[in-house]
Amino acid sequence: MTLEMDSVITGMEPTGHYWLVLAHILKEEQIKFVTVNPLHVKNSKELDDNSPISGTTCG
Repeated sequence: MTLEMDSVITGMEPTGHYWLVLAHILKEEQIKFVTVNPLHVKNSKELDDNSPISGTTCG
């Protein structure tokens, strides 16, 4: 199976400072990228698989 894509957008969580290096490289290479809110990613994961992320407790 072969997938053909016209374009790709890279997404990353802007946590810490490590993402800045990747963002600069992507920008220099004119690769589109977006930053996503880590809280939204966490909530989305919990909704998708109905299991809390490690370290969280339920009631």
